[in-house]
Amino acid sequence: MAGDVWSTMPFDKAVQVNPTVRLERGSVYPFVDMQAVDPGSRSVGLSELREFKGGGSRFMNGDTLMARITPCLENGKIARYAAAKAEEVGHGSTEFIVIRGRPNVTDNGFAYYLTKWDGVRKYCISQMTGSSGRQRVPTSALSHHEVTIPPLKEQQAIACILGALDDKIELNRRMNRTLEEMARAIFKSWFVDFDPVHWNSARRLANIPRSEPGKWFIYAIECEGGSHYIGFTDDLHRRFDEHCRGCGADWTKAHPPVRLAYWEPVDSQAEAVAREQKLKSGSGREWLKAEIARNWTPRRPLPAGRQVKPEIAALFPDSFEPSELGEIPKGWRVDSLDGIANYLNGLALQKYPPKNAGTLPVIKIAQLRKGDSYGADLCSANLPTDYIIQDGDVLFSWSGSLEVEIWCGGAGALNQHLFKVTSHRFKKWFFFLWTLHHLNDFRLIAADKATTMGHIQRKHLSDARVLIPSKPLMDSMDNLMDPLVERVVSCRLESRTLAALRDTLLPKLISGELRVPDVERIAGRCL
Repeated sequence: MAGDVWSTMPFDKAVQVNPTVRLERGSVYPFVDMQAVDPGSRSVGLSELREFKGGGSRFMNGDTLMARITPCLENGKIARYAAAKAEEVGHGSTEFIVIRGRPNVTDNGFAYYLTKWDGVRKYCISQMTGSSGRQRVPTSALSHHEVTIPPLKEQQAIACILGALDDKIELNRRMNRTLEEMARAIFKSWFVDFDPVHWNSARRLANIPRSEPGKWFIYAIECEGGSHYIGFTDDLHRRFDEHCRGCGADWTKAHPPVRLAYWEPVDSQAEAVAREQKLKSGSGREWLKAEIARNWTPRRPLPAGRQVKPEIAALFPDSFEPSELGEIPKGWRVDSLDGIANYLNGLALQKYPPKNAGTLPVIKIAQLRKGDSYGADLCSANLPTDYIIQDGDVLFSWSGSLEVEIWCGGAGALNQHLFKVTSHRFKKWFFFLWTLHHLNDFRLIAADKATTMGHIQRKHLSDARVLIPSKPLMDSMDNLMDPLVERVVSCRLESRTLAALRDTLLPKLISGELRVPDVERIAGRCL
């Protein structure tokens, strides 16, 4: 395949289908199950380490795994195996067909995009055999489908161009995972663990004295692991904050403070230096340990293992008060999920058949789970505005598979069994994270339903309790959290644009309608 000549051949001659991979029966290797394959992601990693017993698919790093069973193939479950080590091999579900580039014929990266191309994927779907609901692609069908293959260098260029788009999409996905984990961690710290309030309360109960001109303090900080850091300062508040932020000393940076366990005032810096040296001696440490145990133990510790920035802690109260939920931060109030947001149930959209005037994709639970409307049913666009979904809307499936997501799959119609969650009083981050907080409880409720499709009822939204901070604190939280959530939405929308460009270019490149120099010019503007 030299020069600029394209060659036509059977698919199984262009690539290797289920190539030989040697695994030892009884040994443990990375295993990939079907559930691990995300149609929106180019790569799939291991699901777990599992003993190889002789069956299933076998593959090497970089091989393409194509689902052979319905509805997985129709849903686009095709991905490249991304091993932790370049030379690593693995095994997986029996429902994978493994594709690999053929030496001197096809590039391995190109083989992946060739398999994803509708010319191959839709052919495979058309060849499925078996009983309804359990149809599979026979491997032999791949020998009857002809494909036209460009020269190797052009294949590599095609894989490079499409791969650059996928690289950016993967980068956005990793960034979003980090942002989402950050948002959940902050929410838990503020609304579940009350870290800043515990922090403030511990400092208030410690009665740390204020600095005075000419006054010095000897202090001991109890650190994680039970050790004590001994020092002196003319400003106990400032110095303790420095240790808590990890910039006070190497020891307290490596062993975070638990509490300010002891202090005593002295009248000069020289006296402070001498007293510090005394307490750091063997006998001094023994005396200090006994003194702390005798007189200082009741002082409340800081939240173990969790550092709170002073500028954040300053926004929160320093005490708790009783409520129906037990003790909550002073000045906060209790409400319900449906008290902070409106949960609008979708329509039975079969009553709104598509018409020539315009259509919308019907967003059901399946679309919510995969994050796009590809292959969705259509309905009339002539719907009440509230039932039209837009990018950035919070959707909650309350029946069947319970999920909460921020939708970024384009305009669509809200189907029954989905709530669109909105609020005129609170920002998106607040009602989204509170709904997410109660999701596991809702799933347990749904699992207890003696029906074919578990669900929750509106009363469960009313029973789900929510904590609302004071207005000034809520405004400060909005300033931190709202941009974080909007950044997640922005990354998802950018990825959708890149994916649309990739999916537009892929068939044109595979068919030769567009050649590499043209594509480099087009794609270059988007990368």
